[in-house]
Amino acid sequence: MSIFNLKKSIQHLGRYREIISILLKYGFEDVIDQLNVDIALKKIRSKSLKRAQEPHQNKSRPERVRLALEELGPTFIKLGQMLSTRYDLLPVAYVSELRKLQDKVPPFPADESIRIIEEELGQSVRTIFKSYDKEPVAAASIAQVHRACTQSGEEVVVKVMRPDIIEIIQRDIPILKDLAGLIERYIPESHVFDPSGLVSQFKKWISEELNFIQEGRNIHRFKTNFTDDETVYVPAVFWKCTTERVLTLEYIEGIYIDQVESLKKSGLDPVQIAKNGTLFVLRQIFEYHFFHGDPHPSNLLVLPDQRIAPLDYGLMGRLDDELVSEIGELLRGIIRNDALMIVHTLINLNRLKTDVDRETLRIDVSDLLARYHAVPLHMLKFGNFFNDLVKVIRDNRIQFPRSLYLMGKAQMVMESIAQKLDPKFDIISTAKSYFTSTMIGRAEAEKFFRNMTLMWEDYTDLLVVAPRMLTQILKKARWGQMGINLHHMRIDDILNEMDRFANRLSFSMIIASLVVGSSLVVQIDKGPKLWDLPIFGLIGFLLAGIMGLWLVFNILRSGHL
Repeated sequence: MSIFNLKKSIQHLGRYREIISILLKYGFEDVIDQLNVDIALKKIRSKSLKRAQEPHQNKSRPERVRLALEELGPTFIKLGQMLSTRYDLLPVAYVSELRKLQDKVPPFPADESIRIIEEELGQSVRTIFKSYDKEPVAAASIAQVHRACTQSGEEVVVKVMRPDIIEIIQRDIPILKDLAGLIERYIPESHVFDPSGLVSQFKKWISEELNFIQEGRNIHRFKTNFTDDETVYVPAVFWKCTTERVLTLEYIEGIYIDQVESLKKSGLDPVQIAKNGTLFVLRQIFEYHFFHGDPHPSNLLVLPDQRIAPLDYGLMGRLDDELVSEIGELLRGIIRNDALMIVHTLINLNRLKTDVDRETLRIDVSDLLARYHAVPLHMLKFGNFFNDLVKVIRDNRIQFPRSLYLMGKAQMVMESIAQKLDPKFDIISTAKSYFTSTMIGRAEAEKFFRNMTLMWEDYTDLLVVAPRMLTQILKKARWGQMGINLHHMRIDDILNEMDRFANRLSFSMIIASLVVGSSLVVQIDKGPKLWDLPIFGLIGFLLAGIMGLWLVFNILRSGHL
């Protein structure tokens, strides 16, 4: 399929050339060939292959994927970050590499940030802020951050969206859809991963990240959840200075959570911080069902009073009550070493409309539990167990909701941070204690009381309607008006088939009678003749032939001989 045959506007052709050039540069000529992209641009191919031979030939394929995505720009960087949570789709090596994607780019001019702020807020920066630092403190592919001070003297940070980012992403989304279509067309085994569905998910996710009002709402909800938690601090949102392209937050000063030596020099306890961080992630997921989807070290500060302050709330995970209940069942099965409970839960969590071989899944789960059952808790790594569980899920063609993989990523990142803070920290024991004493016990109680409430409501309804229904039944029985109606599913189909069979049988008997009768008339050789044969006999044969052909035609048309 020629890329030039795609129904796209002329301005996209340059981007297609750029994408192809970068893929070839990093040694993905096989991908281009497999997608059957007819490149008339032989110059691009030859130049790119020459460039690919030298700096990238010794790098692994996952590393070259990451480098290519970084060079392809913000849309592909964000796509890679989303795929870094999909352990069900990609091997661990690719997921690990995609988690290293760098989202740091040169800042855009400060005058542009001022123009955007004034355009969005309808006032001059001098009117809005007492001071505004033109030097950004951070710059990423979506936005950059500047320090400022409000007129009332409050220290804030202002997150300003890049001036051209929306146009860039809107240009690249249709191209991603085209690439997904090519993958589905020429790589049939990709259908199980639903490339077009992945692009649709990405479009929805990136649309939320490009709306700073939504990020402000995420922060406000997060702050409400942890208002009473003395180990967590969430910055305040300055709504009067916030729009879809500008987000103003309370300025927070602290030490990044992975800077262990700096924490110790400031008199902070890395061991306690590791425990607080672990419980912080668990509470987000299992108590509030709303969690930070990207808790890497540069998004977590530790304040002087040892509270953890998360930053950047663009990527958030959400879980509904039913999903949390299933996760609770899965954790109970793991803690109790119950393979059947785990199998039942995994099948309930499957989002693919396909049957799962329960026996094969049970054997795989039993093998997984056997490998980890004898391992002491302090030596058990959540990341290793999670990766092995995902392999079982992938091998058995089970597809989890994306939020579960995002949850797994958050736990794995927190585990790596906790172990850096305290190499002896036992994250599994901490989590097990939390699940046993808090989450699982509460879930069991909530489930029990919920079932009891539903039962009480059902019995109450029954007590109200039962006497009236019983009276009606007794009256009908007394007057001989009771009857039984039997309804068999597909009974009408069966009756229709029997009716059709009877009609064909009757028709066949009529045809046979006509043939026999006509034969007798011919044998008698009486009455008017045509071609020296009795006319009535010929008419009978003709009718029998017509009716026979009609019957054969209908049988063949029905598809049932």
